[in-house]
Amino acid sequence: MRKIGLLLWLIFLSCLSIQAQHRLRIQVLDDIYARPVSNARVIVNTVSYVSNDEGRCMATILNDTAHIEFDLDSTEFKMSILVPEDTSIVITMPELVAYQAVVIHKEKSTGIIRSNSYVLDETSLKNAILPGGTFDPIHLLLKLPGISNSQEMNAGLNIRGGGAYSTSIYWNDIPIPNLSHSMGFVSLFDINAIRKIEYFTSDVSSFYGNRGSSYIKFISKEPSLIKNNTAVTASPFLVSVNSNIPIVKNKVGVNLSIRKSILSNTYNYFLIPLFTDFYDISIQTRVVLNKNNSILINYLDNYDRKNPLEFGSNDAFNDSNIYRFRSISLRHEGVIGNRLSWSNILYFTDFENQFLKINYNFLSISTTSKEWNYKSVLSKEFDHAKYKAGIELSHNNFKNTTFLSSDSMPNKTGFESGSVFLDYSYQGRKLKFNLNQRLNNERYQSDFYALYEYRTGVEYSFLGKHKAFVGLNRFVNNKQTVSEGLIGKPNDYSFYCDYKSILPQTTRESQMGVLLNPKKVNIAVTIYQRNIQNVYDFINLFGNDYYQRTNLASGTAISKGIETATHLNIGTRSSIDVNYTYSRTKYLNNYINHGQEYAANYDRPHNGSINYTTRRKKTLWNLNFVLESGRPFTKPLFKAFYNGPGVTIYSDRNASRLPLYHRLDIGVQFNKKRSKGIERSFGIHIYNAYAHKNIYGVILNYDMNTNKYSYKYLVAFPIMPSFNYRISF
Repeated sequence: MRKIGLLLWLIFLSCLSIQAQHRLRIQVLDDIYARPVSNARVIVNTVSYVSNDEGRCMATILNDTAHIEFDLDSTEFKMSILVPEDTSIVITMPELVAYQAVVIHKEKSTGIIRSNSYVLDETSLKNAILPGGTFDPIHLLLKLPGISNSQEMNAGLNIRGGGAYSTSIYWNDIPIPNLSHSMGFVSLFDINAIRKIEYFTSDVSSFYGNRGSSYIKFISKEPSLIKNNTAVTASPFLVSVNSNIPIVKNKVGVNLSIRKSILSNTYNYFLIPLFTDFYDISIQTRVVLNKNNSILINYLDNYDRKNPLEFGSNDAFNDSNIYRFRSISLRHEGVIGNRLSWSNILYFTDFENQFLKINYNFLSISTTSKEWNYKSVLSKEFDHAKYKAGIELSHNNFKNTTFLSSDSMPNKTGFESGSVFLDYSYQGRKLKFNLNQRLNNERYQSDFYALYEYRTGVEYSFLGKHKAFVGLNRFVNNKQTVSEGLIGKPNDYSFYCDYKSILPQTTRESQMGVLLNPKKVNIAVTIYQRNIQNVYDFINLFGNDYYQRTNLASGTAISKGIETATHLNIGTRSSIDVNYTYSRTKYLNNYINHGQEYAANYDRPHNGSINYTTRRKKTLWNLNFVLESGRPFTKPLFKAFYNGPGVTIYSDRNASRLPLYHRLDIGVQFNKKRSKGIERSFGIHIYNAYAHKNIYGVILNYDMNTNKYSYKYLVAFPIMPSFNYRISF
């Protein structure tokens, strides 16, 4: 009887094994790892999730592509699928496949390194502790190679030798102005509202912008269709609320995200002057029409008053010093047939930037921009290739009014553009190739202008896990932003090209690098060079025509550097990231600096960071060290007098540089287990823990007696402790 029972038991286990070959049901919240046995190619073409009661919530593919493919002779297969809590993944295989093991893996990385991009996924975002407790996720991006911001706690990002305007930033495919403004980013809210951040250095699909030289894509969490949950976070600086509200189960859901600064106007925190008053509101509504079609409606509103340190005045908090951005978008995602998908997005944006500054001359600048944009994309996938084609139509009304002393200069531009783009990508076992092309036809006044852009890249895998890649790119930007580099903090002044006095900026970039993946370590090294044409800069640093087009001259620029990124897992609980970039950006203009080469305002040769994260049972510790070269600026030497007011004599353009910037941030988060549906956490963060006096700007004083200038450095945040309390239910 024992032998018969043992035989029946073995037959029962064999049946289970055969059943497992057809379907895998896995309780998972993060990544799936599967180790195959047989040597064959299999395509996973059905990925869906079901609820615990076996009722289907929604038949959809949740990963980034329409299907997943992998070689069964590979060492490891990984795919990232985001699912609601308390759900199961069902993977249906078209062939019989036996697995050694399927395990749940908690990603410990603070950044997933790819050959041409970096990804901060949901798990790594949870492991991040932000300055001030709940500041914007822009500070996570500053830990990645090649990225710096224009000043302390500022939103403008400079990447690979490009100004802030050269970097495209998208929030759910809505373009966000990447301008220098005070306490952080635009409408990124509580970090728990974000699902993923992708930073593309180059080789970006034209569907993702192709307007800037680099691209940053922020993807928010979609509204839940099943579960109602709310999270509230408070710190001395701001309070944020993120709430998911299912309206019709499995059909309609709403996500509400709000941030509001607590302290405003003129105030002090630990005797440190702080500088902003802002709010952010985002309302997302998701509607599931059927198993193949869904709609996402997003409303965005950001309001930000300016920084008094930025203007050198305590009276900066008034209605004329504001930054406001609003948008509403409608996005449709649908599946037409086998591996054929269609997406549409229509958005409207309204942007306003006004400020008043008293510095040698009375200056008032007002910038407004209203734009609508429609984009339609059709994607078709094959076993090894993917095609993507689409059109984009847009209309923009841009108005820039400058008032300087008794002189004023309005600049109003209205232009339309139509674009067609075609993307092709191929992925084999060892070779990967992509080609993105875009043709823009733009109309300014009554004239039409054609602009052609392309991005191409080749990636080759060798020795199993390692990769080598090269890329060639050409991109065009019809918006010129000029920064002066003399005063404490450089201010940006924007001009849209009119194809006559202001031409579009064109950039050609080449890059090559390797991605090494030995056990527990990821190492990426990239070398790049950019040659830029039609780079505009101010001829004179002062004068009544300082901010007018008549004072602009066109030149060339070259940017080149090397970027390194290393990620190391230490055991199962800790990780360390070391990033370093050496780069130079030089301008050459016949009318400036005696025709000699000079450094760009955002030229910072050295940029590095070390980030250490460790997670214990109920605590998360984070240490982050940042080191960066100071930005260049131009010193005035003395005044020359001849039959009238004096004329300031300067040193060579951007020949001086601020001191080296460095700081250490320490953070710890205490988490309490969920009890009765409520989860709590308390965090402490020390920004600039060793109180180094980092200099972010210069104030100039002229002494008439000695006919010389003296300099006073501006220092912000010698040390800034903070805390936050979070409750979710």
